[in-house]
Amino acid sequence: SRLVAAAGVYGLTQYLALGRVREMALRMAFGAAPGHVRRLLVVDSAWPVALGVLLGLTASLAVSNVLQHVIPGVPSIDPLALSVAAAVLFVAGLGAVALPAMRAARVSPAEALRRE
Repeated sequence: SRLVAAAGVYGLTQYLALGRVREMALRMAFGAAPGHVRRLLVVDSAWPVALGVLLGLTASLAVSNVLQHVIPGVPSIDPLALSVAAAVLFVAGLGAVALPAMRAARVSPAEALRRE
């Protein structure tokens, strides 16, 4: 299930990052350095990914608490499993942004604008 969640986070985050390629090309056309463009895209996308991971952890803790009272025998919360799942999803989200950011920084602004 972590793999499916990571694939979903990766796909959505990459889709959103690819939608900003034109913006990144315009920034580079106006003189922004490629490193600045990459950093901007990764940092801007890290906040929603971190918020999603935090909300997911909160929801899983709440659901786990409810299930322990409703269904007998449900194990308690495993902090290691939750930490690993959160780390995998966060890395998948940042990886999904890093690839389009590197690609956008390598493309010439004129070529990126012509493609759109």
